[in-house]
Amino acid sequence: MDKILTNSIQQYAIHKGWLQLLIQAAQEYGLDTDHYFPESNFGIQPLRSYDVRQMRAIHLQMLNDSKDTLFSVKAAKNINPLTFSHCSLLFWTAPNLLTLLKDISEYSIILGSPFRIRFNEMSNGDVELWFFNNEPLNKESHVTYLGVTLYIATIIEIINQTTGNKLPPIDIFLMHWPYIDCSIDKFEAGQECHIHLGSPVRKLLIKQQHLSLPLISNDSAIYPQMLTQLRKQKATLESKDIILQIYKTLDEFPHLADISAPKISALILMSSRTMHRRLEEVGSSYRDVIEKYKLEKALQLLNQPNIMMTEIAFQLGFADLSSFSRAFRRWSGISPSQLHKNNTVI
Repeated sequence: MDKILTNSIQQYAIHKGWLQLLIQAAQEYGLDTDHYFPESNFGIQPLRSYDVRQMRAIHLQMLNDSKDTLFSVKAAKNINPLTFSHCSLLFWTAPNLLTLLKDISEYSIILGSPFRIRFNEMSNGDVELWFFNNEPLNKESHVTYLGVTLYIATIIEIINQTTGNKLPPIDIFLMHWPYIDCSIDKFEAGQECHIHLGSPVRKLLIKQQHLSLPLISNDSAIYPQMLTQLRKQKATLESKDIILQIYKTLDEFPHLADISAPKISALILMSSRTMHRRLEEVGSSYRDVIEKYKLEKALQLLNQPNIMMTEIAFQLGFADLSSFSRAFRRWSGISPSQLHKNNTVI
């Protein structure tokens, strides 16, 4: 299998630790790793990151060769404090579960730019981790699902290992079930989780009563040292991330009615033509980014219990509530009023 692993532009870059997880899993299944990584292309020069597009193809081939839909889940179980270098060391040495969840969200860009994690504290004190990727809406593929599965399974494994497996099965919320050759029951048993379908966003839920749980490997000496290292690394990665630059600029607008490509490009100090070209290089477009941003912003606002639906529509730049409702249903498959009702405190 002729796969050339190379450093990638920021939007496609993922930490080399993901490769280590896949290699270990392949070896456990008795697969010949030289088949996926020819000596001429692998192992000569250590890289800090790899291109997610090439890794997806390798991941899919390994899963097919293993003949096990749970290959990704089992690969995640190989995670250890050194897999993601400073990042995983930070996770393992954090003082408690709440800090760990915040750090996972804060430094997810170091694990891989194609994925983002948002920390969401609910009105009842529970915490959710929301998982997003840079794929345009409604354009996710089977290999994307595999990557998401590995990503979420790895985060769950980190939580379980650092807490000494003291938590009950974690609740996973998914849009739909993508694996026709693997039942939900089988997956839940392999991952030790509970799966709920029909969510507009992929997320994990951690109950409030577990958040103060101290981590078994917390270390007050190592943890601040890792923070110093990661803050610098995060700042460097964010400065190269065109989608994140646009997101941060959009965050400064009180509402999105008057945004335009020329206005956004000027604010990130580049021409409109350059911005469009850089987005095209990462398989996206200005429209794709705006729609994804509006969905994520809508999910945030809908999670607030006492905000009016008309205010949400206004902040997102829609002319009226019906226009917002149609767009949200197209993006997520459900009505925003249904989600807002479920999150409203009576």
